[in-house]
Amino acid sequence: MSRLKSAVVAAVLAAVALSATAAMASAHEYRVEGAGVTGKTNLETHEFSGPEKYVLTGTPFLVSVRIECSKVHEEGSINAGGLGVATLQFKNCTAVKPANCSVSEPITTAVDTSLVTGTLGVEDEFVPPEGSPFTTITLTGAECKLKEPFPVSGSQKCGLPGGETEAVEHEISCTNAGSALKAGGSAAKFSGSISGLKLQSGAKWSAH
Repeated sequence: MSRLKSAVVAAVLAAVALSATAAMASAHEYRVEGAGVTGKTNLETHEFSGPEKYVLTGTPFLVSVRIECSKVHEEGSINAGGLGVATLQFKNCTAVKPANCSVSEPITTAVDTSLVTGTLGVEDEFVPPEGSPFTTITLTGAECKLKEPFPVSGSQKCGLPGGETEAVEHEISCTNAGSALKAGGSAAKFSGSISGLKLQSGAKWSAH
């Protein structure tokens, strides 16, 4: 093959690759008042609480664990390309299992978020920065049988009920089915939801 033909083929392949990358990047997006988000748009910082608890279960180091929290403090942003960031602080936490243990608070996690296609429509996937866990949980107590701090790693997908409809407030609903988590190296599950998630500006927004 001549150098000219090789150059043409390489250019065509590069264009196809760029088109595919652009298509992947634009597969999902956030919209504010009907327009796609092209930069950083801050979410309203808020502390959520309600009748439903935020629950983590697993068996780190072969010990059955169930932690329930009743409050979560949230801050973050939605960004271009369906991406975002969030920092969550879980509070008012109780160690249901194992017995005689208390939870060191707050349980803090900083994650990257991205819109993905789920079984029921658009979902939000939460993943910690590469090389970092979601968080490390520490239990205390003189008679607590799990005193070794354990990391929580992996990813969590959460539904966005009604997320494609523009509204001032939206809900994020996480269930055990969306968990691809590990606690102390063993499979773990998380469930909980946030209702009333708003933008700092108070504008209507949606996820597509």
